[in-house]
Amino acid sequence: MGRKKKEEKKEYLYLNIVSILCIFLGILIVIVDIQPQQTPLKLFLISKFGISTAFLGVFFLVFGVYLNPLIKIKFINKRVLGGFLFLFLSSVLSDGLLGNKSFIGNLLYDLFSSFVGKIGTVVIILMFIFISLYLILNSKFISFIIRFFEGIRNIRSLNIPFVSKKVPEGGIEGNLDKLSKVEEELFDPENVSIDDITTASSVAPSDLESDAYRVVDSLSEPISLVKSGDKSSANSKSVVSSIGSLSNSSDASIEGNLYNGNMSENLIDSKLHFRNSIWEYPPLTLLNDGDNIKADTGDTTQRRNIIERTLNSFGIKAQVVDVNTGPAVTQYALRVDEGVKTSRITNLQSDLALSLASPNGQVRIEAPIPGKSLIGVEVPNISQETVFLKPMLNSSEYKKAKEKSKLSICLGKDVSGIDIFYPLNKMPHLLVAGATGSGKSIMIHSILTTLLFNNSPDECKLILVDPKRVELGSYKDIPHLITPVITEPSEAVNALKWVVGEMERRLHVLSSFGARNIDAYNEKSGFQAMPYIVVILDELADLMMTASNEVEKHIVRIAQLSRATGIHLVLATQRPSTDIITGSIKANVPARIAFSVASQIDSRVIIDTAGAEKLLGRGDMLFVSPESSKPKRIQGVWAKDDEVNRLVSFLKASDIDPEYNDEVVSSGNSVSDGSSKSSGGWNDDLFPEAVKTVVEEGKGSASLLQRRLSIGYARAARLLDELEENGVVGASDGSKPRDVLIDSPDDVLS
Repeated sequence: MGRKKKEEKKEYLYLNIVSILCIFLGILIVIVDIQPQQTPLKLFLISKFGISTAFLGVFFLVFGVYLNPLIKIKFINKRVLGGFLFLFLSSVLSDGLLGNKSFIGNLLYDLFSSFVGKIGTVVIILMFIFISLYLILNSKFISFIIRFFEGIRNIRSLNIPFVSKKVPEGGIEGNLDKLSKVEEELFDPENVSIDDITTASSVAPSDLESDAYRVVDSLSEPISLVKSGDKSSANSKSVVSSIGSLSNSSDASIEGNLYNGNMSENLIDSKLHFRNSIWEYPPLTLLNDGDNIKADTGDTTQRRNIIERTLNSFGIKAQVVDVNTGPAVTQYALRVDEGVKTSRITNLQSDLALSLASPNGQVRIEAPIPGKSLIGVEVPNISQETVFLKPMLNSSEYKKAKEKSKLSICLGKDVSGIDIFYPLNKMPHLLVAGATGSGKSIMIHSILTTLLFNNSPDECKLILVDPKRVELGSYKDIPHLITPVITEPSEAVNALKWVVGEMERRLHVLSSFGARNIDAYNEKSGFQAMPYIVVILDELADLMMTASNEVEKHIVRIAQLSRATGIHLVLATQRPSTDIITGSIKANVPARIAFSVASQIDSRVIIDTAGAEKLLGRGDMLFVSPESSKPKRIQGVWAKDDEVNRLVSFLKASDIDPEYNDEVVSSGNSVSDGSSKSSGGWNDDLFPEAVKTVVEEGKGSASLLQRRLSIGYARAARLLDELEENGVVGASDGSKPRDVLIDSPDDVLS
């Protein structure tokens, strides 16, 4: 008897030891797998198990908990243990199916595929996943799916519109408590069941009437919310009924009379247009999944040794302490001894590129890496990894960013392979510049695609300017447009002038409403009363060459004042020169993206620092945010043409026509560009400035007008001829300046 107890005690001790080892081994594997540092253990596990390493750690953890007699968890049993085992096997097989470098995965995949083929292996993987979910969730998984679809079917059978058609006596305030109690009872999950909902679907609308609210059968009639006679309603929040969008009837025009506390007896009429149905956001299935082809970084260990050896040969002792792999480049983080100037390392870029046999003959050095006391050496990968849009939009990080701002756009992945998102309303304007073929237009498509996936036409409006006529034509007639895609420079100038007027109108509305910005205004209104407006100019150079003064004046004014009004500019050009990207434009557009350029001068024009001349092209870019002047290297996301076409087709299939505003490009907003007579009787809009210039100088010449008005010789010569026709200057006298014949500009301009 005593011997049996000793054996049981010994077995109990061994079981505890084994379980503790399994638990800590599982924790260790999970920690090693998720940490960014490439340790020997992590490399070994990845080479053997691939992406299944984390599942292996979880399995050991669950197995250890199951073995330990001191830990009693009802959920952890043989079924759950078997479920995690099947989950681990499915992940291992998936690793082999995807062709990743996993010894176990490739071994199992070759075994299964030799018997059942590739498609049969996919079926087995799905079967393993289903079995694992069934075992882990203990059959509640199956019943949940059944109840889910039954609930959808029952809810769809309901036909109860919950809208008040008239406000009862006592005003809205007198019934708020009663309505809140009814709402709590209606939507309390403990009080509602599927059976209750099914029963409710058979209740007649007349049975639901009460003195607090009345059910209406149709929303085709206008609904008015009338102010209560009680003065206390002045302090209440405005109530706007937007349930009209749920109606299946014809377009309903809902007129809400909102009470303004500053105007004691006046009502403000607000006419809102509602659609026949709720806006359906485009599904991510319209986008391509990607090819899962990773970047070829070469032998990182060998490159690490070459960098250290090259720097050592120049008398710099440095150690590579971290390696970050990105889609286009691999960053080797260096730690140098104290007293070593960073300039000594940055001056060795060409020598490092030679030693590493860089694919493009260049390396970029970031000294220091932001937030770290390290120096980064960015070496181009042998082959680049394509960054697709769907995985980024589907990531949890982007969903969090979208909750903060619906104008969050996908930029790409940084040198560590981390997804980079940035809200357009925080930029609040963006300049995109780079050489032809560097990825500038692809970035414009990516920005547009991101905005269209996340915003309805009532949330975001677009003005697209495409002087090249080929880049943005695919977005023709989508519901988000305020005006058709603009291709003529004169119409673009009119559109910018209209945006200035709309900005001033919105500023006046915000000021009278007591709101600091568009978000506060919409929040107080209770609905999207004022949509965002995004203006995209795909080629700024064409507009600046046609009417530089007017274009620059409007862009600067919009950039200075439009942030609070929800109007944002995206300017793109393939000609980064100082006459296109002027100092005034740069000063008011803090967020900038520089793609590959030809020279260091072009890079400084865009982002005020060198570096863009060392980029690889094909989406490789430097992004400067408003918070930091230090550029961040990003591999831009790629929106393919077929993805854009599918998205546009989906938007057009929504049966919602774009609401074009003819005033955007109308000639009423136009300023003369020299092709038509102005109201003053002269042909050029710079004529008044030319008159003032020659009167102030006391002489007139083409070179004088060129310098003072920043125009070309041909236009200056035409202005001089027009000045002569209007009696401002005399006739030509060889190379001498012309005499001025008037004493004051008012003699001609009045």
